[in-house]
Amino acid sequence: MTRTMLIVVCGAMVCVFAVGCADDKQPNVVTTPITSAPITEEPKWVTSPMQAFPERAKTTFFGVGIAERRYHPGKNMRRRSATEAARLEVQSQLEIFIASVFKDYQEDVLTPNMDMAETQALTTAVTKSVVAGTLVGAQSEEIWGDSSTGDYYALVSLSMDSVAKQLKDKIAEVEKGKLRVAAEEAHQDLDRIIEAKQQEFLGQ
Repeated sequence: MTRTMLIVVCGAMVCVFAVGCADDKQPNVVTTPITSAPITEEPKWVTSPMQAFPERAKTTFFGVGIAERRYHPGKNMRRRSATEAARLEVQSQLEIFIASVFKDYQEDVLTPNMDMAETQALTTAVTKSVVAGTLVGAQSEEIWGDSSTGDYYALVSLSMDSVAKQLKDKIAEVEKGKLRVAAEEAHQDLDRIIEAKQQEFLGQ
């Protein structure tokens, strides 16, 4: 073997040995996919707004809406859809609350002065009017995106005071225009009923 060939062979062996040693020293690395954002803790209001805001639990309607990624591909669409779902939740609560108020008010004031068909029509009309009027004041408070699923959650609130005021104003119109009763006395009955139903509805 010539001197030149010996140098080449030795050089190749050194390279192979160096690579082998390097492989022995390399740690095993497991690659993981990089998410767009770290997973953050779920806000308490997602599952229980009243526990998240105890100081407002007795005076506020809360609605929580969700927009799932699989049904809403765009982030902006998910935000809007979650907010709209939360508003619908508030609307549902309003309708139940107003119907409950009217049930007692009907027994105390409406039934002695109106027949059943008139009472039902009036209840429907007032409910729609109050719901439409008060929902304008509903506030979109927070929106949270779950980075692990891509789903969005929205929180919407509405003050009970604004609902009670519009309900009283609307019924005052009815008392003035259709009922031959002492408006002041009837309104006092309504105040009592609304307060009782508020305590019942919001769990006071």
